Amino acid sequence: MVWMVTVVLLFLSSHTLGTNPALKVRVTQKALDYGRQLGMQALQAELKKINIPELSGKSGRVRYRFSG
Repeated sequence: MVWMVTVVLLFLSSHTLGTNPALKVRVTQKALDYGRQLGMQALQAELKKINIPELSGKSGRVRYRFSG
């Protein structure tokens, strides 16, 4: 919460002073790896909740069966 207020104040102060109000952000490989790790954990948690029904059948000469 504090960082959000700080960012807003910095943005507003730079805008009122007439300077370039641009924001420059650098994303490192470590940050990307961390984001990927969090994304994978969230995705795995959601996939555990999904129930895929068994499916079997025949298409032409091919018979198939999917089971989980």
